[in-house]
Amino acid sequence: MAATAAEVELKSILIGLGWDPGPANAPDPDLNVAAFLLNSSGQVRNGLDFIFYNNPQSLDGTVTHSGDNRTGGGQPGVDDEIITLELSQIPQDISKIVVSVSLHSVGPAPQNFGQARNAFVRLVNQLNNQEIARFDLTDDMGVESAMIFGEIYRQGPAWRFKAIGQGVAGGLRALASSLGVNLTED
Repeated sequence: MAATAAEVELKSILIGLGWDPGPANAPDPDLNVAAFLLNSSGQVRNGLDFIFYNNPQSLDGTVTHSGDNRTGGGQPGVDDEIITLELSQIPQDISKIVVSVSLHSVGPAPQNFGQARNAFVRLVNQLNNQEIARFDLTDDMGVESAMIFGEIYRQGPAWRFKAIGQGVAGGLRALASSLGVNLTED
């Protein structure tokens, strides 16, 4: 894990998730990045505060998801899914944003990040294009299927980032439920 303490004031950021397709004889892993916009109680105000490929934009347009890349196809080392956040425009009743990465299992056997090739998630300050934090998911999170990448939180009028890198028992469904989102079966 290469992450730095982000004591940098954040205004406009990008969360990038990238990975490469798997070997020809195995299903391509489908990784997903998501953001949960939380109030002071640590819960989403409603299900629309869960930003992911099926809800690609917050109601006010301050948080957007680029769309679902199901295979990691594209140029190696480049972000396959992106969430952008215009932090200076986020409503005042949002006090924290939890960013997660999860793996959507394909086929009968459960999958984990260790099966993804060259998988990473990173946070970039868009004002100067500086990478603030990065996790190598393939090595650091090999046996997990969901993780909290980090939290973006208000400190007075400024936004800060806290790198977490913690796996979540029960995957994305358990994380979403703990934050006030009820995910239905696929």
